[in-house]
Amino acid sequence: MEPIGGDDAKIENRDARRGIDPPFVSSTLYTLSRDVVTLLTYPGPRVFTKNEAQNIGNWLYTFDLKPVHDRRIQQWDVCENDMIAKRFSDSFKPLESMEDMYKNVQEGRLLCTGFRQERCAPCYSCSNRQGHWRERGLSCDSSQGISLIRSNSADLGSTVSLRDTMPGLGTKPKWIIPGILSDTSSIYSDTDEWVRLHWAIWTTDPAKTWKQRHYQAVETVFVHNPNAVLIVLSNTLPSNFFSAYTRQGYQIHIMAVSKELLLHRKWFFSSETEEWIRRWEEWSKKSEYFPIHLADYIRLVAIYKYGGLYMDMDALWIRAPGDSTTEFIGSDLSDNENDHAWSLDANNTYLANGVMRFRRGRTMFKDIAENSFTPTKYDPKCFNCGGPKAFTVYVKTRRSLLETNGLHILPREALYPYNWKEIVPALKRTDRAEDDVLQIEKRGLSIHLYGKMTSGSEIEEGSVVSAALKIWGLDLSPPFQSSSGGPRLQGPKILYYQAPTTLGDAETRSTLLDKVPGSFKGIDAVFVRGGWSADGFITRKASILITVKVGSVATDAWGAGTKRIQMDLGQANTMAQLNLALSRLRYIPPTGPGWDGSDNIKIQVEFGVMREQLDIPVIRRAAKAAH
Repeated sequence: MEPIGGDDAKIENRDARRGIDPPFVSSTLYTLSRDVVTLLTYPGPRVFTKNEAQNIGNWLYTFDLKPVHDRRIQQWDVCENDMIAKRFSDSFKPLESMEDMYKNVQEGRLLCTGFRQERCAPCYSCSNRQGHWRERGLSCDSSQGISLIRSNSADLGSTVSLRDTMPGLGTKPKWIIPGILSDTSSIYSDTDEWVRLHWAIWTTDPAKTWKQRHYQAVETVFVHNPNAVLIVLSNTLPSNFFSAYTRQGYQIHIMAVSKELLLHRKWFFSSETEEWIRRWEEWSKKSEYFPIHLADYIRLVAIYKYGGLYMDMDALWIRAPGDSTTEFIGSDLSDNENDHAWSLDANNTYLANGVMRFRRGRTMFKDIAENSFTPTKYDPKCFNCGGPKAFTVYVKTRRSLLETNGLHILPREALYPYNWKEIVPALKRTDRAEDDVLQIEKRGLSIHLYGKMTSGSEIEEGSVVSAALKIWGLDLSPPFQSSSGGPRLQGPKILYYQAPTTLGDAETRSTLLDKVPGSFKGIDAVFVRGGWSADGFITRKASILITVKVGSVATDAWGAGTKRIQMDLGQANTMAQLNLALSRLRYIPPTGPGWDGSDNIKIQVEFGVMREQLDIPVIRRAAKAAH
């Protein structure tokens, strides 16, 4: 339930973090056992607060009993099929009754059959739902429950400012990338589409260091997110380096980087960081790590100024993030005893800045730059002092505040299922390759290749990495351009439909890492790949026909499904446009009690001379309880 946000709400979850008061004392819907009721009604004095919903938490605190937050108990006018308690009110319009829900239970239907489900329930995934609960100023935490997000740091008893006010495009933007990105902002930065911005960096000679796997890493971005806008910051790549992708409609731009351009575009935070840039040549002579340090600095500025997702060029995407709102950074574990002094916790966790996604203006990026990249603070001999160590040390001393205000630290398996010591075996042949890929895809989003460790190693046929690249590739890079084969349609052999789990371990698990049931994402992605052509922008006639035997299919975020959808996309479509339409498909099972858990989907796609069809059986899988 939404916590009290008025001026008279003196007890807030911030006090719980300091050990003063218990969590969940602000307007919380409780489900109480008989034993707890006995404790609450035991004769004795009681201290009452003005906001009566806070009383129970305070009274139980004296018995060392703390409420457990369970997102399945919902106060809002929402409905999720795994709920165990729901509020009904005459103020909910249109009115649905408890009797209707009870009939669903009696007759074996899904709990919310016939109920409106377009609204996003607090602490649930907001994929395919309207109105993220974070837009109402709420934050979910597995230990503290629901609390208010405070943009004013003074409300939290801290002097840390979390986000700066950023300049807009203005009336006459000075475009760096015409129509997309100016010297002050981008057309996406201050909109809900900020997540479309993807950033990468390349600062070495491609003739010596660029490999086929780097093309394939780029392709994994567009397989899962066809409308991504990838900006590669580079001082070495020619402007037409990615023409094989731009001809197919994919948005990838090379943005030149040099000392002069950084200074001209004011890519610095202060006079001190400006001076660090001016002494570029000096640092490059003093430090063998300068290319790495420069990349660390540039990503700080890019995310601060524009926002979006930063990715190393050796990050292979196996699934897109499950929502478009969460700000996150990945974590890994160090086995170096020297790292214990600065690591995040007793497990030697550190934050890895190789993949991260944030809205623009976070002061964290400015502060890290000011602490690492000034003439007086720069350490040319320290490999990670502007990267993982800098992020970890900064967050460690402010973790509660940052997490309350939207920072999510992803578990290791989400982005780094193999650490730097384990990654080389993932390039070797194994009989378990496909099974291992499936297990990684269930838990995470990406595989990091740690280029420093693997650049000299061949990706063997039959390895985990090879299996992943075979599944999620567009086959558009130069080695494939010599092939005369045309485009072809790819999709899952079987779509396993699994209803949402009952209770996630944490909000990040449910909104960012969970797959929307019935969505064609990750291992179930449907897309067109391949098709070499001569130079020039490539467009073709395209159409899609989807039919479902028992259930239905939808093509938007939360619309109702239908058994048959036909889309005539027109005479001039790029591969990117076609794959974007395919990526939005979502299967919806029948709601009646008679469904035996099986179905069949036919997807027919026309793209130029290509006419292919997927026949996809659907099998229902029982939901597994979260642990």
